Amino acid sequence: MQQANLLTLLQVIGGRDVELDLKQIAAIYLKNSIKRQWYSGVLDASLKPPMTSQLLQLVPAVPAAVQDQLLECLRVSIQEHTSPDVVNQIFMWLEAGNSGETVMAALKVMRIVARKYEYRDGGALFVTVVHSSAIETCLASANHVLAACCIAHTPHSLFLPLHVL
Repeated sequence: MQQANLLTLLQVIGGRDVELDLKQIAAIYLKNSIKRQWYSGVLDASLKPPMTSQLLQLVPAVPAAVQDQLLECLRVSIQEHTSPDVVNQIFMWLEAGNSGETVMAALKVMRIVARKYEYRDGGALFVTVVHSSAIETCLASANHVLAACCIAHTPHSLFLPLHVL
């Protein structure tokens, strides 16, 4: 797949007049293409940061069925390199806190970021100290926003107990 086509898929996914079925197809194709091309050297390195940025912008704006595919794309992107822009975007979503969907999108992306820096030892989950302060700040902000929004149901998988080294 040509690299420009990946950007076109992002435009289709974010299109307001595009039907959900077509968005889902585009998101699945994008996810599979990114998984194949991200580490293989086929995808131009200069294209990766704009793609990550566009994915971040789309995550809170799309339906859950499409969001899951975009989150998987972000996981691949963030695994290679976590830029400060990702953490800043999470903070912006949490501070805005204008909808439960936005807060949940922020928490899901935060979970992807945190997963990069964690490891397990004897069943306990640890986060490396390099990014633990950012993760703690995100969790504190999320708890504040969740309390303010009165969100009754939060997936427990987002809030695994973390032990900071």
